[in-house]
Amino acid sequence: MPKYFLALYAPEPTSPPPAEMIKQISDMFEAYTQSLRKIGAYVEGDGFQGSNTAQTVRAKDGKPTTARGTATPGAKEQLQGFYTIQAKDDKHAAELASGCPTVQLGTVEVRPIIVY
Repeated sequence: MPKYFLALYAPEPTSPPPAEMIKQISDMFEAYTQSLRKIGAYVEGDGFQGSNTAQTVRAKDGKPTTARGTATPGAKEQLQGFYTIQAKDDKHAAELASGCPTVQLGTVEVRPIIVY
């Protein structure tokens, strides 16, 4: 079955959310993950620390350079996490992505993974 990468983008909170909200969000993602596992679609997934912890590596004059920050500084939505799933086809992958909690507050980008 083809694999797909789900990139989860959402606005970053300006202050730490209350513990109750963190638990609620965590429970929503756990339920989504379990729904993917139940149908055999889950491969892996995780959340990321804030964008202030990101590093970007680029070549400058042919040599790698590292800078603090994301590849898209100032973007309204930042990469918050990912899932790798298995789906029958592109349509099925989009259907599975539509159940992700991130859809309610941000964007889920669905990308097929190349098989070499």
